[in-house]
Amino acid sequence: MSSMDRVFAIAWQYVVGLVSPEDLPMEAAQLLAVGLDSPALRDLAGRSRRDDTAEIRGLFRQAVGELGTAIPDEETAERCLLHYLAGQLAAGAMTPGEVQPGSGRA
Repeated sequence: MSSMDRVFAIAWQYVVGLVSPEDLPMEAAQLLAVGLDSPALRDLAGRSRRDDTAEIRGLFRQAVGELGTAIPDEETAERCLLHYLAGQLAAGAMTPGEVQPGSGRA
């Protein structure tokens, strides 16, 4: 997966709730580690999980924009989730029971 694909993956996962705001600083640090860089990304990577979530969310949105992409709308993010889950099922990495709502995995 390219670095930019990783940014988009984090963004859609954030929209559907697979990545929480508290996880965004670590995600930002990982993006820096693979060579992406922007002022907001650096700021976000230096934040703590306990920092104000509104600030973390704002920095994430800013960083995504600075990196040349956008946070998808909910419908697009849900389609990405469906595609991801279908791929996991096809690869045998998940069972149908693990992807059904309320199972805790998806």
